Amino acid sequence: MGGEMKKSALLTLISFLFSLSPLFANETNETKTKQKTEAISAHYSLYTESFSLSSNSRKNKTPAFSIPSIKGGTDLFNTDFDSQIKALVTEFRLDKYGSSQYDFRLSSYMPRYQEGNKSYSNTIMDISGINVAVWSLDSFILKKSWAQISLKSIVSNLDHGFEWDRGIFISNHLTHLYHGALYFSAARLNGLDIGESTFFTSAGSLMWELFFESNYPSINDVIMTTLGGYILGGPLHQMAGTLYSQNSRGLNGFFQKSLILIINPSYSFHLFSKNQSGLNFFTEEHYYRFQLPLGTYWSATNKQRYLLGIYVENRDYLEKGLEYIKPYDWFLFDGRLGFRKDSYWDKEISATVLLSGTKTKNGLRGLFGVYDYIETQIIEMISTTGIGMGAVSSYYSEPNFFTEASGVLSFVLGGSSPSLDIEKCQFGEKNQKPYYFGPGLMSRFRIEVGKKGFGSILAKFSQYWINSLFSEAQESLSVSSFNIRLDITKTSKINFGYDCYIRQGTILDTNSSATKSAIKIFFIQEF
Repeated sequence: MGGEMKKSALLTLISFLFSLSPLFANETNETKTKQKTEAISAHYSLYTESFSLSSNSRKNKTPAFSIPSIKGGTDLFNTDFDSQIKALVTEFRLDKYGSSQYDFRLSSYMPRYQEGNKSYSNTIMDISGINVAVWSLDSFILKKSWAQISLKSIVSNLDHGFEWDRGIFISNHLTHLYHGALYFSAARLNGLDIGESTFFTSAGSLMWELFFESNYPSINDVIMTTLGGYILGGPLHQMAGTLYSQNSRGLNGFFQKSLILIINPSYSFHLFSKNQSGLNFFTEEHYYRFQLPLGTYWSATNKQRYLLGIYVENRDYLEKGLEYIKPYDWFLFDGRLGFRKDSYWDKEISATVLLSGTKTKNGLRGLFGVYDYIETQIIEMISTTGIGMGAVSSYYSEPNFFTEASGVLSFVLGGSSPSLDIEKCQFGEKNQKPYYFGPGLMSRFRIEVGKKGFGSILAKFSQYWINSLFSEAQESLSVSSFNIRLDITKTSKINFGYDCYIRQGTILDTNSSATKSAIKIFFIQEF
C-alpha cells in the first residue's frame, strides 16, 4: 500500500512539473536555470517497476526522463530535463511498455495550432470556392465550350441524369483526380475526418458535374474524383501542411508558399491569413525521403529527351510503435517529366499510399491505394486507380547494409491506349488519342539493396491489365526497370537505368504484342 501511495505521489509531482514548463520557457537567467534544475532533483524510494518519459519518435533511444527500478534511494535528475520536456510534452498518457517499464507517451499528433471545432459550413464554402475558381479559369481564360454554363444547362443536367464521360484521357485520368485531392484537403483543413472528407469530395464532384459543366453529368468522373481525393488528397495535404508549418519569411517563405500552391492550392485560402488559430491541421515530425532526379534518356525509336523528376517517400511508420500506425504513415510518390524543345512531353506519375495497416517486425502490411498515370511516346497511354493489399519492408544491418522492398496487388479502374481496332475504343477523340476504359488489375513490386556510402541496386516491376467496358478488348502492359546507383556524396548519387516495356492487346481471337526499351542516366540530389 505504501509503495502504491508513493507511486501516485510521484505521478502527481511529475504532472505538476509539466504544468510549470511554460513558465520555465520564459526564464533565461543562468541563476534561475540552475534553480530550476535543482528544484526537479529529488530523492525517492521505489519498490516497484520503473518509469520513463518518452515519445513515439524517441523509441529505442535514451528517454528524456526516467526513474529506474532500484530499491532504496533514487536520484531523479536529468541535466537536460527542461529543454527536452518542452520539446516533447503537450499531453501524455501512461502506457505499459515491455515487462519492466512504463512510458508516458505523447499522442500521435502534436498540434502546432489549437484544433478548432469541425466546420461543415466552411467546408462547403471552400469546396464551392474551388469549383468557382476552376470554372472561371476554364470559362474566361481557356475558353472551354463545356464551361459556358447557364440556368438552362443546369436544368438540362438535372433532367438528363448521369452518363459516361468519353472525354480526353488526361482530363478523365489526371485532372479530375487532382481536383478530388483539393476537395479532400479543404475538408481536412476544416477539421473533418477521413471518412467525412471523402464524402465531401464526392459532394464537391457532384456539384461540379451538375452546375459547372454544360456537358451532361458523368458517373465515371464522380468515381475517379472521389478515389483521387481519398488516395492522393491525404499525402498532398500532409506535405503542404508540413511546409506550411515552417512559417519561413523572406525569400524562403516566398518559395515555400509557391511550392505549397503547386502541391495543394487548397491552402491558398489560408496562406496570407494573419489569424491562423482556426486552422485544423496538425504538424508532427515527419520522416520524408525527398529526391530530385535530373538527367536524360533515349530509346531505339525515340530521340534523346531530358528528364526532370521528384521522388517523395514518407517513412513515419519506422518511428512508431505498433499501436500508432494510421492512414498515410507511409506513401511513395514518384513523378517524372521527359521533354525536348518543340516536342511532346512525356509524363509518368506513380503513387502508392497506406490507407489502413498494421506494423510488422520490419515493416507494415495492410490496405493501400494506388495511382499510376503514364503518357509517353514510347508506350503511349495507360492509367490505373484503385485499392488493394500490400506490404512494405525495411531491413538494416551492420555495417550500413540495407534492403528496402514494397509490393501491392490492387483492383483498379483505368484506361489504356489501344493496340488493336481503334474504332471500338469508345473513349477519347478517335482521330487523336482514343483509349479503352474499364476495370482491371495492377501489381507492383520494388526492391533496393545496397550499402550506404557506396551505392545500391534497384529493381522495379509493374503489371497493368485493363478490360474494356464497352468492347471485347483487353490491354496489358509490363514495365521492368533495373538500376545501378552510385553514391557521390551523402546526399547525391548517379543512376544508370534500363527500362523494358511489353505491351499486349487482345480483341476476341486477334492479338498484338510490342516490346520497347529505354536507357536512362540521371543525377539524384537528396534533401
